[in-house]
Amino acid sequence: MPVPVKAGYHFSYTSEAGADGQRTKYILAADPITPGTSGVRYFFTDESGVIRYSIAGAADVSSEPLM
Repeated sequence: MPVPVKAGYHFSYTSEAGADGQRTKYILAADPITPGTSGVRYFFTDESGVIRYSIAGAADVSSEPLM
């Protein structure tokens, strides 16, 4: 399956099912296709609903929250 692309970013999504089979955890990330040109920030969110970003590389759960 091709990686979804929009507005100069690659998007990726993964999810995990809980014991009851319901999707309870997920990770959504957006990374610039050409860092510094198509975008300068990397984005991350999960089931907490907090959007996080990094300018040094891929964002994760420990990255700065977007205000």
